[in-house]
Amino acid sequence: MKILIGVPVTERGVRRLSRSLPELARRYGSIALPLPQSLCMRVVTSSVEAMDYALKLMNPSNFRVWSSLLLALKDLVLSNPDVDVGCYAPEDTYATSEARGYAIATLTVKARAFGIVKPEEWLKVYKGQTAKAVIERVAGYNAIVADGYSWVVRLRKEVKPRKVLVVDTMAPTPLDVLELMALGYLDTSMAREVVDYAIKYIEYIVTSFTLTQAYNRLLEDNGYLELLRRLKLKIFKVRRVVEEVGSPTTPDPF
Repeated sequence: MKILIGVPVTERGVRRLSRSLPELARRYGSIALPLPQSLCMRVVTSSVEAMDYALKLMNPSNFRVWSSLLLALKDLVLSNPDVDVGCYAPEDTYATSEARGYAIATLTVKARAFGIVKPEEWLKVYKGQTAKAVIERVAGYNAIVADGYSWVVRLRKEVKPRKVLVVDTMAPTPLDVLELMALGYLDTSMAREVVDYAIKYIEYIVTSFTLTQAYNRLLEDNGYLELLRRLKLKIFKVRRVVEEVGSPTTPDPF
């Protein structure tokens, strides 16, 4: 049975994953990471070339988040050559992320400047995504790292892991919730409320120094936490949440 490891897409979350990577890889024997294969191949052959390539693929915010994992991956491959490490993210991951970010920014300006909020437009940003290719790529690995709450939910449903672990507090951002709604994992009846918090979260990101700081501000927003309770979406805590799939004492958190 597989193990699913959730990591928030923040500087702190990925740093904690990076520090835990050698132990996780040794414990489970094989591990799949949410990075494009072309980037991972460059990490193995030349860390300098890999960093240059990553800077071309990613915007500065993404590079700040993921650079620690690239360095950890290089060290892991050198010190543990017997560990099977795979990278499963689509090659257009960062281009897609940037396009989605631009669309979200446009909708945020539309809402802030003109008061126009149409939930269906926000949901449309996430339509058409499929996890099929990712599921095929991770099939041969014992441990799978999922970046962000939405991917934890999607891979948990499709892969059915024995355990779900987290390396840092794992909560859905409003953008995660919209993605899950758009893909049919959640009902859309509360989409308008989620969009309002998505707009607020974008403001947190713009006015914060890091994604970690914006994420912390979101987790301190009592109104948003109440919305998550109404949506029946749990916040996973490190050490406290080690979910045994099928356990009669563990409620379904999604």
